Amino acid sequence: MSFPKKLSLDIEQEAEISLFGIVCDKKISKLAWLINNTGFYDFEKIEDLDLTGYNPADINSYMRMQSVDEENHLTYILVENKNEKRYLASELKSLNYLLIVKGGLDFFVADDCIKSINKIPEIKFISSIEPEKLKSNLSLIL
Repeated sequence: MSFPKKLSLDIEQEAEISLFGIVCDKKISKLAWLINNTGFYDFEKIEDLDLTGYNPADINSYMRMQSVDEENHLTYILVENKNEKRYLASELKSLNYLLIVKGGLDFFVADDCIKSINKIPEIKFISSIEPEKLKSNLSLIL
């Protein structure tokens, strides 16, 4: 009796993430309030994103806000791209904020998200970003 050769199955897991860059001169709390007023989101402050550099005493904190859409299994995270010292995504220095959408992206339409947020007069720019092209700390976080 002969046994079949050992087979292996490699499955690449795709990140269930959409990423957007936002240019807005308002503070993150004001930006979240403005986005909440569109009626589609409910951003609330969550724990800051803390990153440690080469020196463990050198911690960089970035404020974050989160909105959860339980019906569509989506989580929206709004994060500062720059704190007092550093950029979170150094290759995206022209952007003030990053919007990360994760979860059931089958129920998510990026163009609708951009259109609803782009209607806010204080927002100067919003655009989709390909997460796999990032080389900064943000790519590790995503």
